[in-house]
Amino acid sequence: MGLLPCRANPKCGLTEDEMRMYLEPLTDPAARKSLWIWPKELPIENDLPDVSKVITNYINQLRKSEVPKLSFHVQSGAIVPPETVEKRRAEFPNLEDVFLGANGHYIAEDLRMRLGRK
Repeated sequence: MGLLPCRANPKCGLTEDEMRMYLEPLTDPAARKSLWIWPKELPIENDLPDVSKVITNYINQLRKSEVPKLSFHVQSGAIVPPETVEKRRAEFPNLEDVFLGANGHYIAEDLRMRLGRK
C-alpha cells in the first residue's frame, strides 16, 4: 500500500504516466506545504474558534440561500455521516443530494469518473 490514496486503491487505475503526473507536484517540498497545513486547520470540536466561526457563518448562509447546491456522499460516511446527510436535506434549500454507493474517504479520486455526471 502506498502513501497516497489513489496508489492504495486498486479501483483508481492510473497508468504509470498518470501516476507520475499525479505525484509530480509533490516532488518539491514547498509544494507539499498546503498538505501539511490544511489538516492542522480543521476545527475538530471547535478547537480553532476563528475557523469554526467562518464555517458556522458559511453553513448559515447555505441554509438561507436558494442557490442550487450539489452534495455527494458515500456509504461508510466517515467524513459525511448519515445524520449530516439528513440534516443537509432538511436545512439546505434547493439541494440535490447524490449517493455514490460504498466507498472510502477519497471519492474525488476513487469515483472521479462518476463525479459531474448524472
